[in-house]
Amino acid sequence: MNFDNFKQLIDETDIGDLFDKVNDFEINDSEMNKWIDDIFDRSDELDINKMPYVLDTLYRSDDKLKFMSFCMLFEATFNNLPFITRLEDVQIYKAKYQMFIETLITVFDNAYDGIVDCLAAIVLNNDPKGELFTKEQYDTLANSINTKLSVLKKYITESKQDIPISVYETLEMVFDLATYIHNDDTIELLRRFDNVKLNGNARVFYIKALLVNNIMSIKSSWWEELFNDKQAYQTLARMLTGIEAENTIPKKNVDTEKLAEAVMIDWLSYPTELGKTPDTISLVGTIEKEDLIFYIYKFTSDKFADKGEMIGLSGAFVKDSITVSEAGFVFSKFETITDDYKKQAEDIIELIANHWKEKLEEIDKKA
Repeated sequence: MNFDNFKQLIDETDIGDLFDKVNDFEINDSEMNKWIDDIFDRSDELDINKMPYVLDTLYRSDDKLKFMSFCMLFEATFNNLPFITRLEDVQIYKAKYQMFIETLITVFDNAYDGIVDCLAAIVLNNDPKGELFTKEQYDTLANSINTKLSVLKKYITESKQDIPISVYETLEMVFDLATYIHNDDTIELLRRFDNVKLNGNARVFYIKALLVNNIMSIKSSWWEELFNDKQAYQTLARMLTGIEAENTIPKKNVDTEKLAEAVMIDWLSYPTELGKTPDTISLVGTIEKEDLIFYIYKFTSDKFADKGEMIGLSGAFVKDSITVSEAGFVFSKFETITDDYKKQAEDIIELIANHWKEKLEEIDKKA
């Protein structure tokens, strides 16, 4: 397989056929260096709109040479890609991840666009503490994180315009990676973000880095800021649960209903449900069972405009808990809410309880 063959494959193949076509090509081990040089020298000749799909296919491949060719393609084209598929969501085995580490760090070190987020997420999903890195790789990543923290801080503090959300999304990832990089320079750079204006989610991951590294106390104004940002509050609760720091939030800021609403919106936004946030949503009541509480919502969406206000159930949650872990009763049948909404909610609870009961019976029969 030479570059011209590969270019022809890309040019002549429909996106839907790429998986089969790319798996058919062969790379001669002895010509690997030439293949790499050709990709770097001539990558601008490739159909850049198809490349993300090629990268995704190669990333999923179990063939070492094909995977390594993906790495080279990634490095050669990342500055020009119009988008990137969610590679970080693909589960990869440890040996493959270790093959990818060097390339991942190289690209991360040289990029400042959306691919930084993707590569950071791959590390966070597979090895958030860098335990599989060599010392040299670990130091390279730490230096890159420090550079990005400095550049992003300078950009945010000196910009005369509104900060694009993409900048804060990248900063989220860099903060998250910095959490377990126990490097003196990294710690000092994190301190310098003390008075930098952040959006809600970036603030959450900044707090995580501070808590894990015991750098400094969390300002009460930050809690207030997050308390009024539903999405960030949910992210905060998930994060604190993950690092077993649920009790960090001052008790007055614990609001299970806000978490329940955020979970409800998350569920409704899933592609198989509304596929987007509801147009309106509000709490109409609750149902309590022992120390558990269910929240009943009414919501509207132009997707079901003929239904008017619909009922949704979020729960069950342990009362006065800040966790977003629920007992599997977040649901809506997209039916119009009635005056007897508690009866509707009880019917949903019974429906879901019976569903889980049947699942358990099926498991018992197979055991």
